[in-house]
Formats: sequence, C-alpha cells, structure tokens
Amino acid sequence: MKICSAIFVAIFGIFFVGCATVGMPNESKENDAIAKQFAKPTDQKANLYLYRPSSWGANAKIDLDVNGKRIGSLTGSEFVLLKGLKPGQTGIMGSTNLQGTGENCLVEIDLKANENNYVLVQIQSGWWSHGCELSVTQDEVKAQKDIKKSDLVKSFYKE
Repeated sequence: MKICSAIFVAIFGIFFVGCATVGMPNESKENDAIAKQFAKPTDQKANLYLYRPSSWGANAKIDLDVNGKRIGSLTGSEFVLLKGLKPGQTGIMGSTNLQGTGENCLVEIDLKANENNYVLVQIQSGWWSHGCELSVTQDEVKAQKDIKKSDLVKSFYKE
C-alpha cells in the first residue's frame, strides 16, 4: 500500500511540476508594505497598479505590456506597481502563451495625475487555451482590498 501511495505522489508531483509557470520574482517585504500604503504621487505624475488577486489559474502567467513596452508578468495573487507615469491615455496589453496557444487582451486607461489608477488582470480559461481580461477598476476600496491580499512582484519598468 505504501508503494502505491508513493508512486501516486510521484506521478502527481511530476504532473504539477511540469505545469508550473515561473513568474516575476517578488519584491522585498519592505517594498511590498510601502506599495500597500497606496501613497498618491504629488508631482503631476500617475501611479498604476496592475493586479491579479485570484488564485484561479494561478500557474497561468499573463505577460503585460504598457504602451508597447514589456513590464513583466503576473501569476495568481500578484500585483505590480508602476510609479511616475505620464498622465493621459495609456494602452495595456496582456498575453498568455500556454502550450503554443494564447490570446491577447487590451485595455485603454486615462491615467489621472496625482492619483493611483487600477487595472484588474484576470485569466479566462477555455477548452484549448487560456485568455486574459483587463479591466479598469473604479472601485478604489475594492482594488486596495484585493491588492493587500496579493504579493508585489518586480517589473522591468524603469521610472
């Protein structure tokens, strides 16, 4: 019986390790805590929080581009903070690419100066592929509540 259990655990483990997706590394606990204070910029710039609060499809990575520049990726229960952005129209694209099939999602946001702006990132599961959905979040209280349950990850974005 113990041998059968050991074989089952080994096969189960191999299957899920093979499905794992590596996302961006986490920021320090100190930077995570600072980001979760939600301090607003005061220099006529904008902050942008991109967050994926759900653990649904947690291993499915969503790559993110802002105005055509790759800023990183999110897996489940993660967020990224971009500080010091120029206010105005900003294009955000998300893309999945699991097993050679994937889809892009797009959203435009009008970044407000001296404000925190929020975009919800979600995975959409299908029979043959995974897609994504991006939506501008107007409910700042809900966005902050979701972000507080997530981990800040590093990005490629440079201020």
